[in-house]
Amino acid sequence: MGQVRSIQECRPDRLELFSERLFASRQWQGIGIDSSLLSYSGLNSNEVLVRYRDQVFDVPRAVDRIGGALAGFTTVHNAVGLGALIISMILESVVEETMGTAEMLQRVFADEKGNEVRDLMDEYLKRLQINLGNPLLQLAETRQIEIDLSAQLTRLKNSMLVDGHMNSMLLKQWVNGAAFHTQMLIHQARLEEADRVESGASSGRLSATAQRYYG
Repeated sequence: MGQVRSIQECRPDRLELFSERLFASRQWQGIGIDSSLLSYSGLNSNEVLVRYRDQVFDVPRAVDRIGGALAGFTTVHNAVGLGALIISMILESVVEETMGTAEMLQRVFADEKGNEVRDLMDEYLKRLQINLGNPLLQLAETRQIEIDLSAQLTRLKNSMLVDGHMNSMLLKQWVNGAAFHTQMLIHQARLEEADRVESGASSGRLSATAQRYYG
């Protein structure tokens, strides 16, 4: 019987070829961070939002439908990151051609029922829309839901790594959930810095999360 060679024993060029084939394979496609979440996770998230806002303003009937809601658009606090993503979702509700932000959860989780990670992300996005003009409520709910989402992501990770339930669908959900959770902590840090409330504690938690996901 032949012996199975460990990864350490493989030649670097063979490993490189294997990785190229893996990332180009059909099974790997679609595992990355969703395009909408990625667009609003960068340092230029506000620029992305402004470009989309300008597209909406070019449609007169869209402005009429949203009425006075657009009047305070530039005064929304923290219109970056998840704040920008939420505003984009609101704008998408009044135009026909959208960036597809509202369908982000559908793309990541499809029609799966009873998914705690999806439900927490969905609930948080809804609460952010409701409390868009109230940073203190945003902060309180971010703190609460962030803890719950962190626990669910740990359960999902353990299900894959410890229980052996690894597949591309679960991996995609964890990758996007972890990216979303990181953005929640960034949003929390911004809210706390703006209100000068426990900013040091949030920064420390953000650093620990970054180390866990990306270190």
